[in-house]
Amino acid sequence: MAKNQNNNPPKDGDQTPPTPKVEMREVNVLDVRSVGKGFRRLGLGFTQDQPTYLNPAALNQEQLETLKNESSLRIIGARINVAVTEGAPESLVLVPVADAAEPAEADE
Repeated sequence: MAKNQNNNPPKDGDQTPPTPKVEMREVNVLDVRSVGKGFRRLGLGFTQDQPTYLNPAALNQEQLETLKNESSLRIIGARINVAVTEGAPESLVLVPVADAAEPAEADE
């Protein structure tokens, strides 16, 4: 029978780390889609039908210029709601979160 190595009581002063705070924010993004069926640039894949939302603050000037000068991509500015975790690094690709105030559409 194996010994349980995690049955030691916590030492004085040991505390569970606090749960990071998560908040909803509306942020500016680049909505990037390919002109054709699919296209890769800067290590990312883009499609015609599904937008890839990029955080412009996470791109350097050279990366922004590369995207903007690529004729195989369509880029527009947009605003989306995202969940932001306190203390987390900025993400390049952002995933929108459905607005809790709006009811979800039911499949029929």
